[in-house]
Amino acid sequence: MLPRYLVQAGFLGFYGWLIVKFARWVASLQSETLPAFPRPVAIDGFLPLNGLAGLRYWLSSGEWYPAHAAAAFIVLAALLSALLLKRGFCSWICPVFPLSEGLWRLGEKLMGRSPECFACYRCVHNCPAPGAVTLRVAGKLGIPSLLFGIMLLGLFAAMDLYGRVEGRWHDERAPQAIHRQLLELKQE
Repeated sequence: MLPRYLVQAGFLGFYGWLIVKFARWVASLQSETLPAFPRPVAIDGFLPLNGLAGLRYWLSSGEWYPAHAAAAFIVLAALLSALLLKRGFCSWICPVFPLSEGLWRLGEKLMGRSPECFACYRCVHNCPAPGAVTLRVAGKLGIPSLLFGIMLLGLFAAMDLYGRVEGRWHDERAPQAIHRQLLELKQE
C-alpha cells in the first residue's frame, strides 16, 4: 500500500527532524545559553500521558492546560482518528508501528511466515470476498487507501490549526523560565 508507506516515511522523516531540533534546543539550554529558536512544540506528541492529563483538564475545566497543550491536541487527534478511521493513527502515523512492522518483517525472514494480522491492509486489495476487509469510515462508506491517508492527515492538520488558532500550540512558559528551572535542577 504505497499511500500508507509514503505517509509513514513522511512522518518518520518529520520525527527525525523533530528529535534533532529538540536535541539542539536542549544542548543550547545545557550550555547555559538561551536557545536562538523556540522549543519545537510537536515534541509534546511524545508525551501521551501528559496529553491525556491535558485532555482531562480541558474536559473538566474548559481551559487548555498551559504547559504542553500541544500534547492534548495530538492525543485528541489520535483518539478521533481511532473513533472515525479505525487504526489510522497506529498504522499510518505512530512511529512505533513502522518500526514494529519492520522488525516483524525481519523476524518473518529469519523464522518463517506467521499467520497473525498486523494491520498492513494488504489483504484489502487481494481478498477473495468482495468488501470483506474494505477500509470503511464509521463502518459504512468504503474508501480507497489514498483517500484514507488524506483524511487522516487532514484530521491532524485540522487539530494543529485549531491549536494554533486557539493560541495553545505552545508552552506558555517563557524560555527564560525553562532555562532558570534547568539551572536550578543543575545546582541541586
